[in-house]
Amino acid sequence: MKIPMVTFVGRSGAGKTTLLVKLIAELRRRGYRVATIKHHSHNGFDIDQPGKDSWRHARAGSEHVIVAAPDKMATYRMLDHELSLDELAATISGVDLVLVEGYKQAELPTFEVVRAANSLDLVARPEYRFAVATDTPLDLPVPQYGLDDVQGIADCIEGRFLQRERGVRHDNARSGISYAQALETTLSYVEPLGVETVDLAQACGRVVARDLDAVVDSPSVDASLKDGYAVLSRDIAGARAESPVRLRLAGVAAAGHHCAEGVKPGTAVRVLTGAPIPLGAEAVVSAEFASDDGQVVTVVNDAEPGRNILARGSDVARGQTVVAAGTVLRPVTVGLLAAAGHARVPVYRRPRVAILATGDEVVAPGTPLAPGKLYASNVATLAAWCSSAGLAVTTRILPDARDAILAGLQESLAEHDAILTSGGAWNSDRDLVVRLLDELGWHKHYHRVRMGPGKAVAFGLWQGKPVFCLPGGPPSNHMAFLQLALPGLGRLEGRTRPGLPVQVARLAREVQGQLEWTQFIHGRLERSAEGLIVHPMRLKSRLQEMAGTEAIVKVPEGVEQIPEGTVIEVQLLGPLDMRSGGGL
Repeated sequence: MKIPMVTFVGRSGAGKTTLLVKLIAELRRRGYRVATIKHHSHNGFDIDQPGKDSWRHARAGSEHVIVAAPDKMATYRMLDHELSLDELAATISGVDLVLVEGYKQAELPTFEVVRAANSLDLVARPEYRFAVATDTPLDLPVPQYGLDDVQGIADCIEGRFLQRERGVRHDNARSGISYAQALETTLSYVEPLGVETVDLAQACGRVVARDLDAVVDSPSVDASLKDGYAVLSRDIAGARAESPVRLRLAGVAAAGHHCAEGVKPGTAVRVLTGAPIPLGAEAVVSAEFASDDGQVVTVVNDAEPGRNILARGSDVARGQTVVAAGTVLRPVTVGLLAAAGHARVPVYRRPRVAILATGDEVVAPGTPLAPGKLYASNVATLAAWCSSAGLAVTTRILPDARDAILAGLQESLAEHDAILTSGGAWNSDRDLVVRLLDELGWHKHYHRVRMGPGKAVAFGLWQGKPVFCLPGGPPSNHMAFLQLALPGLGRLEGRTRPGLPVQVARLAREVQGQLEWTQFIHGRLERSAEGLIVHPMRLKSRLQEMAGTEAIVKVPEGVEQIPEGTVIEVQLLGPLDMRSGGGL
């Protein structure tokens, strides 16, 4: 089977080699075997050391020199013409991918590298360019990554070129499951927490645990909808401005206060909005069509039976189901429950969430930042999401040390309903979290998901409690949380449709996807006369791009591109306004 090849091209000084070195290390960390081909444009380069035996062999005239040792070998030969890429690739075996630096005219999938300070001139063949690494936005219809976004570029390479061969080269754990399968698995294994009863004042944003029926009628009596006069309809049937009808004023009724006098033929009772309808009255003629002088009511319009009367139980009837189980309570729903006679309501308990960040390089915001260290931005982001959803959250930062991580996990399990870990989700020597959870006996349901960014995410149950292991790179960490952990936390709280809210928008430009990969793209929203427009973002900074994101575009697995102008559903970002029922 032919080994996939990808060439990286760009102007001299763009940073191709620096990027490739980091990318090779990242792919190796993910378990892939990588070979490289570097194009050298000048004759006479030398990779041997003068004086060594192999060097002396070549100097003496050997056409092909091989140096072999137990753990590696090297070979070089003299050429009378430059070999083609296919000829060079034919000499490579035992790897999953060949990364090529240079060969800008090659008929290969091409990843272009652009550095603004160096040159904005493009050198790749447009028909083969599938992505760009750049430090400035470019007007190109292909995915664009920051020059330091090694994880995002690795996700792109992995999804596009390595997943198709997963049945041959990689086991299921390494290749991962589809995003749709991962979401379905998450929601099927997470069960709502127990039920608690809370006062209505604390109920907004909570999920109702059972159907709630009205215990009273609302209104409890027939009531007036307007200020006016309660009358018999037949008494004022012919009332007009030119032929008014005059009735005796029998009394006054206000909200919460009955009138002792009923309405009899030839009489009327003045009523205020919300007042009980007096005995015998058939209708209320509004004040704009009637007036009184304290003794006599003058009416200039008719009012058929039932006019301006709110019948008893017409808002809420006793025994009627007013709120169904699974409803997220909003302010108006809370008001409905109050009208129906409820002062306290049964709701699902909100989860207590522990967020554990691992990494010797990670420090808490507010502490001095030593060289080589970085602030725990992932932890701050995750905690902010949870807090905006009204969840109780605690955070800890742990070193890359087995005992410290074990203790942190065990302590968090005892005091929380769900655990989110940040970092340590891959399989390098310092990525300990998933391996330690395996040792602790959690039930792992998936590890590696065919989504980008966020592939390294893992999910399982540990003593019945959900644990989400999120990758450490900020875009991957954030997207794995939003797409999988956030819906899981929502289900834990009893939500039937957990996750980010969605809205229809028109795509401002074409976006690229991959056949065996679900791609998530940050977007900015614009409101126009024709509706909402989503602009896929092309920013150079991972954190700035995330901070400026207002929506997320999903390109499902199996879709290679969505054309400009297509109307799609986008996920909306922003604070989780639980009081409006959005989010989680």
